[in-house]
Amino acid sequence: MPTCHACGHAFEVQERVGFRDTCDGCGADLHACLNCALHDPPSHNQCRETQADPVVEKDRGNRCDWFQVRGRSGTGGDGKRKEDEARAKLDGLFRKPGDAPAAPKPGPKEALDALFGKKKP
Repeated sequence: MPTCHACGHAFEVQERVGFRDTCDGCGADLHACLNCALHDPPSHNQCRETQADPVVEKDRGNRCDWFQVRGRSGTGGDGKRKEDEARAKLDGLFRKPGDAPAAPKPGPKEALDALFGKKKP
């Protein structure tokens, strides 16, 4: 079930989200880029649809004909999961303050010995 980009309130979609539909929880526009499955900040114009007209205010209602409600089955509702996975990978690359220091890496000779099964004396 899709949720509002502003407050997280779940809303029900009958056929489509209308241009003037608003959130029952906070009154935010629902037909906005931030609620669209095609919204992608790294993409050109922050949209995966290359034919869509640029929209400046991503949190405001717009008249984009390419709008697909985020969170509906078959659309990009798994964006949060992907974001969490990417964050975990990034955290694995960089140590956070207060974390235990990483184990020292073996030197080149130790790495070769381990690779070829040479035992230490």
